[in-house]
Amino acid sequence: MPDARKSRKAAVPAAPAGPQTRSADRLRRETNAFLKQLFARGYYLEEFFGKLCDGGCSREEFGTLLYSLCLVSSFRADSRYFSGGQKRLVNSGNISKSQLKALPRKMRAMADTIDSLNATILAPANDIKLAPHDAQRQIAREYVIRRYETLPAVLRIYSWHLERFSKFAARTAKRLMPGHVHAIELIRYVEDHTGSPHYEAMANLIEQGWRVAGKTESTPRFLSAVGLTKLYQRWAESVCGPRRIPRS
Repeated sequence: MPDARKSRKAAVPAAPAGPQTRSADRLRRETNAFLKQLFARGYYLEEFFGKLCDGGCSREEFGTLLYSLCLVSSFRADSRYFSGGQKRLVNSGNISKSQLKALPRKMRAMADTIDSLNATILAPANDIKLAPHDAQRQIAREYVIRRYETLPAVLRIYSWHLERFSKFAARTAKRLMPGHVHAIELIRYVEDHTGSPHYEAMANLIEQGWRVAGKTESTPRFLSAVGLTKLYQRWAESVCGPRRIPRS
């Protein structure tokens, strides 16, 4: 009998893996394949990676972060998918610079027009005010009336906020791109776990990883040790906040 019970238990199929498990397994396989291709470009790369892991980085976590950085950054930098303006961290999407610059003025002009219209019988709020009384719908009607009547003020506030913030964002982030931010975040991860940003090791790993993930030999200049050093020293605090390990 015990043998029969064991046999029946062994015959029960395992529960199928859920979507999250399958996704994690796929990411793990892709990361391992990426690292294999990366290390094939030179033994020194595997040595850099190993030293950082020995210094405190989790091999699996660091490998995944490195792979994600190189994959996403190289894709975002591809002109086949993103135009020059959209490659930047601060961009207006499909709205051109000239359209963005003119938009606040147009919104304020529209607000003036709506203000004038609201003073006439054709104001949409009047249609609601003149409708037969309905106690069940009165709260909703009053809400819509308030929104219609305050729409010009909202448009003016939006236009002023847009005008000020677009200038502030462009001035603050300047030519910063998503790839810059991802690189800064990865270096901060290494610094938090090892006590040092290891610019030379990170420059080699990210640059060669970019070539593997992006299937290209062309890499941006900021991926050099000098470029990453300047980038990190300038933007680390703004992007990542205070360091976990204060500089001595």
